[in-house]
Amino acid sequence: MSALRDVPPLDPGRVLRDLLTGTAASRVTLRLDVAGMNFPVVAEAVDGVAPLSGAHSLDQRNLATVQYLFRTHDVLVQDDCRVAEPPPPAALVDVYGVRAQMLAPLLHRGTVLGWISVHDCTGTRSWSEADVSSLRTAVREIGDGLLGPAGEGTEQG
Repeated sequence: MSALRDVPPLDPGRVLRDLLTGTAASRVTLRLDVAGMNFPVVAEAVDGVAPLSGAHSLDQRNLATVQYLFRTHDVLVQDDCRVAEPPPPAALVDVYGVRAQMLAPLLHRGTVLGWISVHDCTGTRSWSEADVSSLRTAVREIGDGLLGPAGEGTEQG
C-alpha cells in the first residue's frame, strides 16, 4: 500500500472554513501567484459578507500590506484597518467593509507564493495569539499540501 493513500488530499476550502470558524472571522481568502494573473483569490470562505473571488481591480503585488509580506515574510496583524500601518487598500475598508485583518505569507525557498487573509467586517478587534497561531497552522497546512512537508522546502513566516 502506498504511503500517499494515508495522506488526505489538500482541501483548501476546508482549511479556510476551519480558520474562519476558529477565528470567528467574516472572510478568509487564499491568494496564489498564478501565471498571467495578479494573485487571484483561488479559495475563499465567507460568513455573511461579500466574497472577493473574481475581484481583480487592485494591483495586489504593489499594495502596502503585500509589500510588507514580501519584505518581512511574517504575519501582518491589523486590529483597526482605518488607522493601520502599512495601510490596507481603501477599497478593502470602504467597499468590502474590512475593519480588522491578518495576513500570512505562503513561502517557498524565500519567495512569497501567496498568502492567506483573515478579515473581520463586524468591527475592530484585538487578534489573539490563538488567532495568529490558527493562521500560521492554516498556512503550514496549505503549504504542505501544495509543496510537500515542511522538511521538503516549505517555510513558515
